[in-house]
Amino acid sequence: MGVATFFIFRLIFYILFYFLLFWRVLIWSLYEDRQGGPLVLMRPTCLRLFWVPRPR
Repeated sequence: MGVATFFIFRLIFYILFYFLLFWRVLIWSLYEDRQGGPLVLMRPTCLRLFWVPRPR
């Protein structure tokens, strides 16, 4: 029972942690888009790694 509760709490902690991290990045990117700040170029970096085809 102790191991099961430990895994459940760890799963909940990871979900909350990543959700808060993603939410903060989303809000910050929307704010920077409205302001036209320099983070408009830095924001989609993680997405750019997957979406933009790399030159061969």
